[in-house]
Amino acid sequence: MRSSHRILLISLLTAGVLGVNTHAPLKATPPFGHPDQPYDRLPGTLQTSHVPWARPLTGGKLAVLFVCPYNNSREVVELAQRLDVNATVIMSAGHTGWSEGYAEGDNATPLQGVEAKSVLERLSRQRLALENHYDAIVIGKLSWQVIPAEVRDAILAHVERGAGLVYLSPNRLKPGWNRREAPDDKDAAFSRLFETTADRRTQERILSALPIDIMPLHPFEDVQAYRPLPAPRHQWQQAGLWLSAKVHGKGRILGIDYLDEIIATRMASSLTPAYQHPRGDHDEVIYDLAHALLARGILGPQIDL
Repeated sequence: MRSSHRILLISLLTAGVLGVNTHAPLKATPPFGHPDQPYDRLPGTLQTSHVPWARPLTGGKLAVLFVCPYNNSREVVELAQRLDVNATVIMSAGHTGWSEGYAEGDNATPLQGVEAKSVLERLSRQRLALENHYDAIVIGKLSWQVIPAEVRDAILAHVERGAGLVYLSPNRLKPGWNRREAPDDKDAAFSRLFETTADRRTQERILSALPIDIMPLHPFEDVQAYRPLPAPRHQWQQAGLWLSAKVHGKGRILGIDYLDEIIATRMASSLTPAYQHPRGDHDEVIYDLAHALLARGILGPQIDL
């Protein structure tokens, strides 16, 4: 009888384990604050080919907060290899999702459901508290619509008191996992902050030292002149480039718009243009130059590269 009970118990336990979502990996995520948690820290120990454009900096490291999708966060490390920064991160679930992510397979977001929401709320509150001082905040192609209102307000509060804000491909794509739909309405506040063409001096300060003519970028003086190519856009196609700028309190806002938010989710790019070389999946030269462009945007008036 005991043997039969043991077999039955093992069978029931096995069925219980296998009955849980078989597509999800059976592993525990370290709790918030654990040194090995996969959603909060970027070790940066793996070095890749790069040119240290602004590393070291004469005035010391810049304190920069990055807000970007978790699966593009490697780009923060890539920038840190080229620009001398102390990087702090807030990682969202995706370009068009804040805490609502993907739940299956190797691409699943590290946190799900209530845990994802609560951890993001806590991280955002801690890292955007005004006792923290940032030289710049960088938003990596994340839809403005999916960033919670209190997080947007906190970011702008830092800018008001003097921090720079650099927004890569500012957009308001509709919320939802991996969505690529433009909004149905206009947002006057968004337009005021991110849709004012940068003046000539700002454009020259950022672009003049870069070989834009050999980069797969087509600069636009007027964003209204941009006409998207027939869909679906191929990753080899040239990206656009439009700079916006706005003074906000004591700080400045710079938009580096590659006009690529629709394809960015497929290209896993948040800090660089969505582009692949026709002869391979990665163009090291263009990638280096794209980070140089971002570095110049973050440095702003301090530029001496």
